[in-house]
Amino acid sequence: MNSEKTERTNILKKTFYKNIVLSVIIPLVIFYIFKNLNMLLNGIILSGGWGIAVVVISLIKDHKVNFMALLTTVSLAIGLIGTIISNNPTYYLISPIITSIIWAVIYFVSLFFSKPFVQIIAENLTISPEKLQNIKAHHKIWVKLTIIWGIYQLALAVLLIILIKSISVAAYYTTTITIGNVLNILLIIFSIRYSRRYLKKTIVVSIDK
Repeated sequence: MNSEKTERTNILKKTFYKNIVLSVIIPLVIFYIFKNLNMLLNGIILSGGWGIAVVVISLIKDHKVNFMALLTTVSLAIGLIGTIISNNPTYYLISPIITSIIWAVIYFVSLFFSKPFVQIIAENLTISPEKLQNIKAHHKIWVKLTIIWGIYQLALAVLLIILIKSISVAAYYTTTITIGNVLNILLIIFSIRYSRRYLKKTIVVSIDK
C-alpha cells in the first residue's frame, strides 16, 4: 500500500517538474532571448507556438481527446494567428483572459446539469469511467471541485485583466505563463488527491451499509 502511494507521489512530482520545464521555463527562455534581441513580437509568437506544440504532441501521444487541453490550445492558436496577422501581441496576450472566462462559465453552467464538468473531465481521463458513476455520493465531490475550478478561473481572469493594464508586456507575459501553468498543475494535483481520499471514504461507507 505504501509502495503504491510512494509511486503515485513520484509520478505526480515527475509530471509537475516536466510540465514546469516544458510549459514555463522553455517558453520563457525563448521569449527573453528574442526580447533581448529587440524582437519582442517574434519572441511571443515562437514561445506561444512552442506551448501549442507541446499540448498537441501530448494529445497525439495519449491517443485520447482531452477537452481542457483542446479548448486551451484552440484559444491560444486563435490568439497566435491574430498576433501573426496583425503584428500586434495584444491578441495573444488577451487569449488567456478569454480562455479563463470561458472556463469559468463552463464550470458554473455545468452545475445545473446531471454531470458537473469536473466529472466529465475525470471520466474522459479515466480508463474505466463506469467506476466513477457507480456511487451516487460521488456527485458531491464533483460539484465541490467544479465550484473550486470555476472560482479559480474567474479569479485568474480578473487578476490578468488588472495586470495587463498595469505592467509591461514582458512582465505580463512572464506572469501569465508562470502563474497560469503552476496554479493549474497545483490545482490538478489537489483535485486528484482530494477526490481520491473522498472516493475511498465513500466506498468504505457504501460497503459498510
